[in-house]
Amino acid sequence: MHYRKRDKRDNGSRSCLLPPLARKHHDRKVNTTGAVADLYGIFFTPVLRFQRDAYANGIAPFAEAGIGAVYLSEVRIQRDSSSGLDFGGNFQFENKASVGFMVGERQRYEVSANVFHYSNADIEDPRDGIDIHSIGFSMSL
Repeated sequence: MHYRKRDKRDNGSRSCLLPPLARKHHDRKVNTTGAVADLYGIFFTPVLRFQRDAYANGIAPFAEAGIGAVYLSEVRIQRDSSSGLDFGGNFQFENKASVGFMVGERQRYEVSANVFHYSNADIEDPRDGIDIHSIGFSMSL
């Protein structure tokens, strides 16, 4: 398990080149008076990664996916609009999918496109969920 902050500029383990786009999964307005703008969580998401050996040009493509559990610090969060999100509880599921490539000496640099989905899988009401899309870049030291 690891602890990481999730906000508009963070996709978890890599620096975002572009801010993630989030889409809510509900049709109702949520009163977010007193709700927070930042969200913290404890994540446990095993990831299965398929990676090809590098081509002659040094690019090594990969795809990865994972399903796991998340404990979020808050149940209700604010959004830029007047409507917020109510996750129904602190326990959520995380689905993650990424595609990208590694390049450079010993594939030191990684570029990826990532999709994250958080919801309670209809275990609790309300059943708001959120999708986060991001583009990531990382460099091994």
